[in-house]
Amino acid sequence: FIGEDITELDIKSGIKTKSHPIQTMGYKLLYDQDKKPKEQIKKRMCVYLDEFGKYKVEEHKDINDKAVFLAALTLTNYKRGNK
Repeated sequence: FIGEDITELDIKSGIKTKSHPIQTMGYKLLYDQDKKPKEQIKKRMCVYLDEFGKYKVEEHKDINDKAVFLAALTLTNYKRGNK
């Protein structure tokens, strides 16, 4: 929890990439499945660790992340089914 919100934290030790928000959305969708709204994840974040023990936190708020994740999942499933 961060405050009153159920928060997903994805710890990363590498560099930040554009796929990380999409990845956290996938985790959220899986976790939220069959849960009541108040039990669902409200915030998605990555914590980026560097080799010096410092960190940066980035919250993922883009509402389009869900559509991108589902599109990628659809394409992956299509490719797997059409080999």
